[in-house]
Amino acid sequence: MEGHDLLGIAQTGTGKTAAFALPMLNAIQDKGLRAAKKRPLALILAPTRELASQIFEDIRQYSQETSIRATCIFGGANQNPQIRRLEKGAEILVATPGRLMDLEAQGFLSLSAVQYLVLDEADRLLDMGFIGDIINIAAMLPENRQTALFSATMSKEIRALSAFLLNQPQQVSVTPKQVAVAKITQHKMSVPTAKKTRSTASTAESRCRPEGNRIHSHQACVRACHQEIIESRILCQRHQWQQIAKCPNPRVGTLQKRFGLDIGSHRRGRSGH
Repeated sequence: MEGHDLLGIAQTGTGKTAAFALPMLNAIQDKGLRAAKKRPLALILAPTRELASQIFEDIRQYSQETSIRATCIFGGANQNPQIRRLEKGAEILVATPGRLMDLEAQGFLSLSAVQYLVLDEADRLLDMGFIGDIINIAAMLPENRQTALFSATMSKEIRALSAFLLNQPQQVSVTPKQVAVAKITQHKMSVPTAKKTRSTASTAESRCRPEGNRIHSHQACVRACHQEIIESRILCQRHQWQQIAKCPNPRVGTLQKRFGLDIGSHRRGRSGH
């Protein structure tokens, strides 16, 4: 990555992990860097525990012949084993934003030594309501770090986030040759709106086989839970933007406009808590 900030537009399965992990490992190894306990040198943020675990396992494989240590923290699991690994020290930390914020608030983690920051699947991070956590995390990091942001899409929100986090970034786009997985047979049906749910169920029953075929009916599931999703995201974003409002960075105003939210009107916390 030659020391530049990086904006990468690439979908899952295009080799993103190797693209950012191998240069990171090489830089840490060449400089002979060693992390103190609780103070990682590189931070990789992922939206889900599954993706965080996958990235961590890849980095473990890449670093087998080195002395570089990596660890992974995420919610939905006992934090004590994760705390013990942080106490031992790790050069690379893979984390989900929520657990990272929790452990930092408890004093089990410091981000003051981070030299490399990676946001993987940044579009999903935003979709899941982590914008406030991302900004708070960025405020804890040294300003002279190197940052890479990867996203499957280049939306206006991603442009705003990259403008906030990145400094004169290089941009790389990778378009997969085939979007659909070859082993999946896709079917399209025209069904009246009122009958979509019933048709989806009956079609799945008749077509799905033990080997794992899947049926996709456009918008059937989306419409069934649309209202619940909207209500949940509104409550979540209210809390996130309350946190953003406290950040003194002037570029936060740009994010406010891009995300179309009025910070002053949000008074309730996440999920009403």
